[in-house]
Amino acid sequence: MNDRCKHILLADDKKDILEPLAEGLQASGKFKIFTAKNGRKALEIFRASHGIDLLVTDIEMPEMSGFELLAHVKKDYPDTPAIVLTGHITHKIKEQLKAIGDYVCIEKPVRGRGTLSDDNK
Repeated sequence: MNDRCKHILLADDKKDILEPLAEGLQASGKFKIFTAKNGRKALEIFRASHGIDLLVTDIEMPEMSGFELLAHVKKDYPDTPAIVLTGHITHKIKEQLKAIGDYVCIEKPVRGRGTLSDDNK
């Protein structure tokens, strides 16, 4: 088993979402956290890193949307899993995500410290 600290890239233009999520994950000591305030910066970090193990991204961001970011990641790093955070999960969003790949979609704000349930599918 790989003992390397897992690298997680968080992309969200909302500071009140990005910072607590990054701090919470970093506090565990199990993850190295990278953050980006837009999709373009996230893609730059992705390309400069030595491997991202998980991408967590918002959909609506300036400069490059989460949809565009996911399309680039799917093409260039097809084995990287991603979780999508959005303020409103709609049928249209689910269809657009499915067209790009198979992603978990979680509605913001994310609350509590529990586990994800099948209700988020």
